[in-house]
Amino acid sequence: LSLRMAAAGLGLHYYPSGLRRYVSRLGLGAAKRLFMLAESVPAADLLRMGYLDAVASAERLDDEVQSLVDALRAGAPLALRGMKASLNEVARGEADLAILRDRESRCAASEDLREGKAAFAEKRPPRFQGR
Repeated sequence: LSLRMAAAGLGLHYYPSGLRRYVSRLGLGAAKRLFMLAESVPAADLLRMGYLDAVASAERLDDEVQSLVDALRAGAPLALRGMKASLNEVARGEADLAILRDRESRCAASEDLREGKAAFAEKRPPRFQGR
């Protein structure tokens, strides 16, 4: 498994928002390697540079995906949505502290946080509602 960003090899300038996304997620050095060299980068290197989160064999793929789905489903929806948006904004350099603090405050006052604390104290899985 490998990836080749062929834009430079074709004479194509990659679109600006894509370039911003790669630099913000991978860093300038990794983005330059991918775009300017137009080389095939093996999965192990993609994993090291942060382009991939994991590599799974075809035989293990369904189990690995299910494990991720289960972990996400166990989290509080309000907190997950807010943190995903905030992390993406931080990565793009577009984070607004007031908006991040608002998301934090909504979670701090949420039914989900109360449920999470109760479930922890009672040693049971939480039943989050996204409120």
